[in-house]
Amino acid sequence: MKKESTSTAEIRLHEQAAGNQVYPVATLTKGGYGVVVWNEQGTGGEGDNTIPSLRARKIHPKGEPAGRDKLLTTDKGRAAYFPAVTSQANGFTCIWYSEGAGDTQLKIANFSYDLMANGDIQNVNDSDVTLYPEGSACAIARTRSGFAGVVFKGYYKNAALESIYFRGYRADGTPLPQTLIKITDEGESVFGGVDIASKDADHFVVAYLSGNGIFNVKLVTRVVNLLDPDDIYVSAPTIITEAASPTRGLSKPRVIGSDTAYMMVAWGAYNNNTGDDKIEYRILHDLTPSTQVITLPHRTNGSRIGIGSENDTQQFSISFSVMGGAQSGGDKVYVYKTNYAGQQKLLNQVSTLAQDFKTDSTFVLFNNTNYFFAWQTSNFGGQSSSDVYGRSPMFTQTNSSENKETEMCKDRIRLLQISRL
Repeated sequence: MKKESTSTAEIRLHEQAAGNQVYPVATLTKGGYGVVVWNEQGTGGEGDNTIPSLRARKIHPKGEPAGRDKLLTTDKGRAAYFPAVTSQANGFTCIWYSEGAGDTQLKIANFSYDLMANGDIQNVNDSDVTLYPEGSACAIARTRSGFAGVVFKGYYKNAALESIYFRGYRADGTPLPQTLIKITDEGESVFGGVDIASKDADHFVVAYLSGNGIFNVKLVTRVVNLLDPDDIYVSAPTIITEAASPTRGLSKPRVIGSDTAYMMVAWGAYNNNTGDDKIEYRILHDLTPSTQVITLPHRTNGSRIGIGSENDTQQFSISFSVMGGAQSGGDKVYVYKTNYAGQQKLLNQVSTLAQDFKTDSTFVLFNNTNYFFAWQTSNFGGQSSSDVYGRSPMFTQTNSSENKETEMCKDRIRLLQISRL
């Protein structure tokens, strides 16, 4: 089992005292550091401090903040919302929604691990695609060979149905020759969020909800093939799970890859009869589901979840917020471990302070035992402001018996595949 050992204290990541600090996202940079990026809503001490902007803070591999937080976006007169991040050769790449002058754009830019701009800010979307900023409506990932892939939702020339689009970038930040690629089929409705993950050097996997409402959707994945960057191919959808009934709804899909053929897809599941939100997930092997849908037993608050991959120990991680109340010290942030067989490991509590609402958990995984978690929190007492907090709990290594279970599961899958030949 993994057991929690000595941990750092829970800290507020931003040094600006007033105003809302919301929607944190995190990634590991190529410089070995982590970075947490979040929305600062109209209270910045730098630039135009009357509109929402993005701030960031570097995290040392030991799990401690390194230096002060900094203003990340410098688009004068334009508001910045809902960032997403991935690693990059000299630091990290960030995308965000930018509003101003009567239009909304999706921006992309590279930054060093010291939080300095590294190149120009570019537009991702074409002018023919209309965007409506919302959480989890855009995502970015990078393959082992350096390609970056961006997915987002939008309406083509104000069409009735919203679609999902992909744009690829080379390691140096230049766009691939093809313009926007439509991921979804003609006439296909989409609902809720979208996510993207690297499968290997030349393939991305995109996860989204296909349908027209929380109780009328199926969670599907599609593969984006970049073997020929001049002729990008998108696969037919693979169904991961369906809402299946008017009482079970789906939301906020996430997908993560590994250094092997295994991937994990996780999502929120809402029960209309009980009002419960829970986390469900499924393990994929060679893009085919290799486990049944697995449900975590805890009641969550329905906010965005964080996911990651421990390649050396062959495990995936899921962070999420568990509902609490004033009497129980407020919501709690937890992390689950699961091996490639879908077997859950010890649940660890990440947050420690007694605060009311905790949402949108995310984390950086430096190695198999060293994490840094971040989340949005609001205090008791009717305060309207929100903060971004972080903490670095330490975990011991997984014992050998768990690795043996995973290897046995992989052997069974290989035998099953051979028997089908």
